[in-house]
Amino acid sequence: MLSAYYDRSEYPDEPHILSVAGYLSHVKIWKDFDREWKEFLNRPEFNVAYFHMKEFTVSQGVFANGWKGERQKRKDFLAGLIEIIGRNTSASFSVAVRVQEFWEVMAEFPIHPECPLASPYAYCGWQCVEKAKTIALKDGYRLPIIQSFFDDGEEDEGMLKGLLKWAKHPVPIFKPKVPRGEWQESDCLRPLQAADLAAWESTKFTRTADTAQDLDWEDVRVSFRELMRHPPAYWGLIQKNAIRDHVAQYVNSGYLGEQK
Repeated sequence: MLSAYYDRSEYPDEPHILSVAGYLSHVKIWKDFDREWKEFLNRPEFNVAYFHMKEFTVSQGVFANGWKGERQKRKDFLAGLIEIIGRNTSASFSVAVRVQEFWEVMAEFPIHPECPLASPYAYCGWQCVEKAKTIALKDGYRLPIIQSFFDDGEEDEGMLKGLLKWAKHPVPIFKPKVPRGEWQESDCLRPLQAADLAAWESTKFTRTADTAQDLDWEDVRVSFRELMRHPPAYWGLIQKNAIRDHVAQYVNSGYLGEQK
C-alpha cells in the first residue's frame, strides 16, 4: 500500500557529490499527486509537459521559451510544485556521498567489481530504501512492503536491483521520469519528477556546504529550505568513516568478499 519514488543527481566537479533522493506515500495518494502535478504543469501561465530540474535551471527543453530571466514566474512555479509535494507525501529521503571518499573506502576491502555494493548510486539508493522502511515501521506499518521506483537509464540499475534483492526488498521498478515522445506520456512516472527536484537540491546544498565558509541558513536556496520543511525530511551526507563502518559490517559477514 506504500510506494516510493527516487532519482539521482550528481555533480562531477570537485567536490564530486552524488545523491539519491525521493518521497514516500500511500499508493492512493500518489494518484492525487499525479493529477495535481499534471494540472499544475498545464496551467496557462506555465504550460509545460513535464518538470526536469536540469532543463529548468538553464531554461532549456520545455523551459526554453518564456522562462529565462522570469524570476517571479520561476519562483511561483517551484513554490507550487513544492506545495503539491508537501500535500501528497509522508516523508522524504536523501542520501549523499562524496564519490572520491566512497571509492577510497571500497579500495580498502576485497570487494569484487561486480559486487552490487561497489557503486555509489546503488549504495545511496539502497540506503534511501532502508530509510523508507524504517519510517514506515515507526509510523505503525507492520512488515511494510514498499515498492520502489527509480528513473530508468542508470548505468548501475543492475547493481541496485541485486543489492535490494539481497537486502530482501522488492525488486525496484525502473521507469522514465519524463516522456520520450507524446505517445509515451502515459509511461512516464510524474512522482519521479518530484524526486528529481529533491535530488538536485540535495546535491546542490551538499556541494555548497562542503565549499562554503560559515554557511548561513538564510543564504541557502529558498526551494531547499521549503523542501526540508514538509514533509518530514530525512536527508544527509554519509561521511567516509560511516561508509567504512557500514561496508566493514558486510565484509565481515562474507557478503562483500571476492566472488567466485
